[in-house]
Parts: sequence; C-alpha cells; structure tokens
Amino acid sequence: MVDISNGLPKVGFVVDSLLSSQLSYALVYNLNEWLDKHYEWSLAIFYQEQWLPSLWPACSQYHVADTVAFDGTLIATSLSTAFSIKNATRAKRFFYIQDLYNRRPNFNIKQWESIMNNRSIKKFARSDDHRNELEKEGYEIGLDVVPSFEIEKILEITNAN
Repeated sequence: MVDISNGLPKVGFVVDSLLSSQLSYALVYNLNEWLDKHYEWSLAIFYQEQWLPSLWPACSQYHVADTVAFDGTLIATSLSTAFSIKNATRAKRFFYIQDLYNRRPNFNIKQWESIMNNRSIKKFARSDDHRNELEKEGYEIGLDVVPSFEIEKILEITNAN
C-alpha cells in the first residue's frame, strides 16, 4: 500500500460494504461532512465487498486485505470487520460495536469471543444500552459511547491525531 498521507493523521473505517445500509450511509455522510471542514486528515474506508455506494465517500477506499499494511488507526464497524483486522498489527485497532451480535441466532461464538476477549482491539459502543448489556455479560467495553458515527468523538476516543 502506497503512503499518500504526507504525514497527516491516518484513520481507516472498516465496513462490510458500502452498499445501501443505515451503517454505511451514516458513516459516509458524517465522514463527508467532517472532511469538508477538516481537510488536514487522511481518512479511508476499507470494505470487505465492493459495491456501488449509496453515497460516494470523499475519501480513499481500499479492500480490507490492505489493512495489514495500514499503520494508522483502524475502526471496525461489525463483528466480521473486527475479525478481519485482527492481524493488522501495525495499526491501532478499535471495534465500534453497532449491534449485539451475540443475541443473533446462528452467530459465530468463537469469532465473537476472539474479538471480545482480545485486549489489543479496544471497544466502544453506539449506545449506553449496548455498553451496559455487554458489560453485564462480563465484556470490557469501557465508558465510551458514540451514537451515529460522530466523527469528532470517534477521533477523540481513538486518539487518532
């Protein structure tokens, strides 16, 4: 992966895809709004599946395989993307918990436990309810909550700058 950041702080959001969904729309919309005012950052989106986005991002886009060479801050947005960044050890890694995956039928318990018990991947949640439920189950989430992809708060939590 070529470093095009020119020394700017590097942050990558990792998504399943940019296909039309509430998650991808909220992320791209908020990223675009934030980048309009903060051009001094090098932000990127890493995707597992490439689809035409519902809203075009104003930042670089890469396949998730490129995360292993990324040396900035990576923020996974789903259980599968959190699992995909486990080996991206050059980056600071975070899991922005959007859903209570362990409540879904047929979820992968081994994948869930490997992420939730991995202390090198820091976690934060999208709501107090999510955080409280996970902490009741014994998972260490921390106190940070970020509703609806508030970019400024995410960058503050991850100390990306």
